Amino acid sequence: MPAPTAAGRAAPPDHRRSQLISERADAEISTADVAQAAGVTRALIHYFRGIDEILDAVTQQLVASLLPGSLNAGTEVPVQQRVPHNVAAFLDMIEANRGVWLAAVAAGTGTKGASPGPDLLREAFLERILANNTDLITEGFGPGYNGPFTTVVDVGHGASADTSLASHLQSDLAATSGVAKATPLTPTPDGALLTGTVIPSTGPQDQPTETLYNTLVNTTLPQALKGTGYQGYVTGLRAAQTEFDQIVTSRLPYIIAVVIAVAFLLIMTAFRSLPLAVKAAVLNLFSIAAAYGVVVAVFQFGWGRSLLGISQNAPVEAYVPMIMFAIVFGLSMDYEVFLLSRVREAWDCTRNHHESVATGLASAARVITCAALIMIAVFISFVTSTNVVIKQLSVGLAASILIDATVVRLLLVPAVMYLFGTASWWLPKWLGHILPRIDVEGAPEPPAAPAAEIAAATTGRAAQ
Repeated sequence: MPAPTAAGRAAPPDHRRSQLISERADAEISTADVAQAAGVTRALIHYFRGIDEILDAVTQQLVASLLPGSLNAGTEVPVQQRVPHNVAAFLDMIEANRGVWLAAVAAGTGTKGASPGPDLLREAFLERILANNTDLITEGFGPGYNGPFTTVVDVGHGASADTSLASHLQSDLAATSGVAKATPLTPTPDGALLTGTVIPSTGPQDQPTETLYNTLVNTTLPQALKGTGYQGYVTGLRAAQTEFDQIVTSRLPYIIAVVIAVAFLLIMTAFRSLPLAVKAAVLNLFSIAAAYGVVVAVFQFGWGRSLLGISQNAPVEAYVPMIMFAIVFGLSMDYEVFLLSRVREAWDCTRNHHESVATGLASAARVITCAALIMIAVFISFVTSTNVVIKQLSVGLAASILIDATVVRLLLVPAVMYLFGTASWWLPKWLGHILPRIDVEGAPEPPAAPAAEIAAATTGRAAQ
């Protein structure tokens, strides 16, 4: 005779294995940790062959664990009406991914005598869930469940005995503005740490979530642990990403300042001109800023995003501006040197500034245009990638080269030099003595002797 279940009804023989697994499962399943749910699903699939039986087992296990007594015998009320809204949303999400499980089982049992691989189902489940069911998680549990924070307190020893600290810290965390839920802090097996989870009230990409992280690190934890001698930390995937973004963002101005300063010195030294160096630095910043504006307009404001296959606005990753600056600045300085070299060459020959600018532009424009078209074609080819970050780099780099090679190098640079006149080649005498002399075109060849002098010298030797 089958043994009765916790709900008071007999369990069918076919579900005997499911009952054994359910009895060993933790009574409280973390809905925020999708990976754990995937692991449970993988274990169930290992024991069951039919997809319908898998779904039934998962449903019964989740409902029995999260809401004991909800499966009473003789009731005909649908499960979704007998469980809380968040549990119902999760069950709907499981039902929506029936095809993912079927494909995973088919792939895992494709080899004769083989069972599903330990990583296959987890990868398939997570890829589908995280990519397509974020809205379901947000609707069922809240936006913060997509990016929770983990709080860790290093107490050294005796964490299990210090219950008052854990309770006090949980209260402070829960009372922090922007926190939707703070779980109780539990000690690690060795008693050295207290760990808990903080669920933000906003999504992972929202600015208030970053503000909450700063508040937890700089205010909440230090005040709650003041006088205890303990050290608190905020960790987790979202916390690590937030800290990385802040570090990159804070260092970007220094990187730009150093690179611009070095380029300023090189241009001033190579072309013996202070105005041209200032002009190059300012216009390079202009082209970089314009490229940043294009990326923000497309990916954050949504201008033309449908042409790129993007359905919603996406935040710009913190490292994208840094990579764009490094690449664009190098290419733009190449175009600058191409143009200034031809202008300087004409200036040395004619000493007519306006004619030198026109001659240099006519000589270098084709080279700059061809080089820019090649780079634009290379960068824009990556826009077909499904990765949003690759799309951001592709659009940003292609737009920056287009702006730099047309508006900046072939329009603004000649116009500014024409307006400066001969002052374009001004350099203070004291600065000219300090700077080393660099010949961009190489050392000039000695002028050839006139033909008359060569003939006279030849005739003199013959007479002797």
